[in-house]
Amino acid sequence: MSRKPRQPAPRRAILAVYAVVVGPRTWRSLKLAVDTGATYTMLPPDVLLDIGYNPTRATRSLELSTANGLVMVPLVRVQALKCLGLAVNKLDVVAHHLPPESPVEGLLGLDVLAHFQPFQDFYRDLQRFSI
Repeated sequence: MSRKPRQPAPRRAILAVYAVVVGPRTWRSLKLAVDTGATYTMLPPDVLLDIGYNPTRATRSLELSTANGLVMVPLVRVQALKCLGLAVNKLDVVAHHLPPESPVEGLLGLDVLAHFQPFQDFYRDLQRFSI
């Protein structure tokens, strides 16, 4: 009995968008994965530092569940995040790095996605069907 060669697992597509994050010093464009499972948008701490925020001085933090367990991460309020024709002002973002092999720099979470009409319609429709 001969064994067939094992096929590599299919690569899962990532839906990614470009977003601009605005700080007190400058702005920066980033490639973010659209993540409907993320409550908050996640941006790299070094990018936040570059545009004028210091995540190590953040006065708020939250516990984040990662593949490596729970970690405390800074929560930083940015002036604005712009993507897909929408600007969200005074947005709280998580300052945390994705793994180095990640094809994106951060995550676009529900805190931003909830501003788009299709997500609002979906939420409204879910409420209609709930008991």
